Amino acid sequence: MRVLPSLIGIEAVVLVLLLGVWWSRQAEVALPHVGDRAVGVADAGPGAPEAAGVDRAQGASASSERREVVVSDGGASAGQQVILQGRLLTSTAFPEMDSIRMSMRRQGTWRSAEISAAGGYAVCDLSPGTWRVTCEVPGFRRLDFEHTLTGAAIQRLDIELQAAVVLPVSIRTTDGKRLQAELTKTGLWQGLGIVITAAALVGDFEPTENSSLSIAGVGRHRKSGDLNQLAEPDGDDGVLELDQPPPVYAAVLLRHTVLAQQRIDPGQTEVHFVIDLAEVERRYAKVRLRLVGPNGPIAKAMIRLSTAQGGGHGGRTDENGVAVIDKVLPGLASFDVMSPDSERYSTHLTVEPGADLDLGDIVLTAPGKLQGRVVGADGVGVAASVQWTAVDLWRPPHPMMDRRSTSADGDGDFALTDGMRRYSMRALAQDGRVGFAVVDASAAPTERFAITVLPAHKVRLSCPPMSLRVAVVTDRDGNPLVVSRLEQRWNEGSISLPDGDYQLTIYDGRGARLGSEALRVAGADLAKELQ
Repeated sequence: MRVLPSLIGIEAVVLVLLLGVWWSRQAEVALPHVGDRAVGVADAGPGAPEAAGVDRAQGASASSERREVVVSDGGASAGQQVILQGRLLTSTAFPEMDSIRMSMRRQGTWRSAEISAAGGYAVCDLSPGTWRVTCEVPGFRRLDFEHTLTGAAIQRLDIELQAAVVLPVSIRTTDGKRLQAELTKTGLWQGLGIVITAAALVGDFEPTENSSLSIAGVGRHRKSGDLNQLAEPDGDDGVLELDQPPPVYAAVLLRHTVLAQQRIDPGQTEVHFVIDLAEVERRYAKVRLRLVGPNGPIAKAMIRLSTAQGGGHGGRTDENGVAVIDKVLPGLASFDVMSPDSERYSTHLTVEPGADLDLGDIVLTAPGKLQGRVVGADGVGVAASVQWTAVDLWRPPHPMMDRRSTSADGDGDFALTDGMRRYSMRALAQDGRVGFAVVDASAAPTERFAITVLPAHKVRLSCPPMSLRVAVVTDRDGNPLVVSRLEQRWNEGSISLPDGDYQLTIYDGRGARLGSEALRVAGADLAKELQ
């Protein structure tokens, strides 16, 4: 039986060598001229490697979504390994390879392609079965289609790229100034973008926690990511790439809110928006609060309201503990309060456009130290990442505080300093085991506690295109354990849970409860469609 691992190792080396030979040849092969057809077996000639065409209608589907979310494959790639390789075929000049995004996904598994300068590509570590292929190349229509892999070790698929309708776009104020440059003067460096849809939008989207809302409709807005360029009065506002011929609709968004919208007609050569700067500023909100601690009002505390990417506004409390923060972006904000002698207060707020939001008194507790240990089912300490959320500060449809963590060492020991509250704790071991604990730290001193990590299974989540759904998993006592937000573009995700009984509750992006059901995890992965 010792021969088998050796044979597998030799096979893997041979595959890598073959792929290396193929890769080196890509730069030497002239790019063929392509007409209106995808290149298939008949195009390649006798004895050529297998090639397949792409369904052009599927590739330009308005309902397609590009969701490049890296999740564990849950064993989907176990067994025979497959390499898919081929060429991205164009009848025009090939763009910079660093600007190309190509990936394949199947049942929560995501694999990205390596692209050569001449348009060759290869995707490794695949398994037989049907995969979803997405490909975005500047100047060309976005492709999103299914392709089935056989059991062959190396397979070929050549993909024809079709030119998109490309229109320069400008966004100006009513007095002719560049809107983006004017917004940077107010401190807004993120949040402004354009979405392209087949039908006109009615109202705003649901609040997002991201700086801007990215939606794969029937095209995309390409602009410079250089922050310095954003402040240029005569800077470039980018181009719109259409995946289908006009008529279509383009809308300028401030995060999730629609600032302006217009129809793009056949034969149109550019898109020009005029937006009143005062109207944009009316979308900003104002947040008021007073901080109170055990000894009365808290002065000079730092308040921060930010997006998932970190942009936002903040302020400090005065001698009476009062803070008034202007020009707060509408949407879902991370809300942090930092004071030297108090807890690190962290939660979220949903801020409505133009709101004057009075939070009243916010009471901070004294800082406290929590000590714990992550162990396996056998009681042995386990190295892990630990995240924690104050249960009394969390409200659906907000995420849990999953962007901060501490580390448990090799013996499983960890310590963290936070407030005197009840916390929902989650431990993620390096081998994929997961554990939860609800810890009451509202009274000091807090006893040392343990989090037991167990083998976990994937609960794979999806929701309809252009939707926002929030999945909340609670324990039998209603304590939140995991929250997964599937936003409009990223509408696939997964949750890792050990075997057990849970409650799954679904909300929309505004907090309306859409449904609830018992969730049992018992020895296998699950799939849930969040309607």
